[in-house]
Amino acid sequence: MARNEIEDEYEELDEEIVEPAVDARRPKRQRIEVLHQDDDIVVLSKPPGLWMDVSPGEDTSVAEQLIQAGLLEDGPDPVYAYSLDPPVSGIAILSRSESAASALASQVTDGSLKQMIRTIVRGPVMKDSGTINFKLSGIVAGMTGRMKVDAIRGSDAATTWTVRDHFVGFAVLECHTKPAVPHQIRVHLEAAGIPLAVDPIYSGSTKLMLSSFKAGYRRSHRRPEKPLIDRVSLHVASVEFRHPRTGEPCRFECAPPKDFRATLHQLERFGRKPR
Repeated sequence: MARNEIEDEYEELDEEIVEPAVDARRPKRQRIEVLHQDDDIVVLSKPPGLWMDVSPGEDTSVAEQLIQAGLLEDGPDPVYAYSLDPPVSGIAILSRSESAASALASQVTDGSLKQMIRTIVRGPVMKDSGTINFKLSGIVAGMTGRMKVDAIRGSDAATTWTVRDHFVGFAVLECHTKPAVPHQIRVHLEAAGIPLAVDPIYSGSTKLMLSSFKAGYRRSHRRPEKPLIDRVSLHVASVEFRHPRTGEPCRFECAPPKDFRATLHQLERFGRKPR
């Protein structure tokens, strides 16, 4: 391949995965998107990198952004139907009353609150689908601890998964959990030998690079290689539940953010098995 063709290819990749440059003194703020709000709940799309309650860095947390938008009072810690780790993207649900919190907690536990969660895992994945039933214990809230398989003291937990696409060394899975705890997918997939592609806490890598799957990859002389994705490769794509006050069925979905989409795009281009 000619040098100008290589550079054009990298310029296309950069357009796919790199945000426009910003002043280092003014870091780019990640913003939530509110999908629905009423007197009982707020449903939102959380970008990767945001903490739910209090952020240890300069970026505002989900709770702080909701307060700024007038959708949450500045007081006691907010109650979410389930927790999302800071690196994870996707749909979150905030309860705005004690009755809503109780109703949603029951749905999370009994499995009537259903999530569809997309993950990128390391392969090969030899089966098309499966169910993992290892009991789990450990920290769920706070997002700084590690859960573990614990057959003696653990709580019942099930993760069902289906392969949506195969690539060389990777696969895209659609996962569902009971109870509705996205974090358990990370533990279960590690225990099943198919960890997330990016998840250093649970046997995944710290980042996913194009060079890890593109045949004939050649480094650019103009710039260092940037990761396609360098956070937990998991996205909560849709959620279904009953409204905590009316009982009406609710369904919300959100597309994966730019890093997740860019990874899937490059896997589609360069990660297919040769024919």
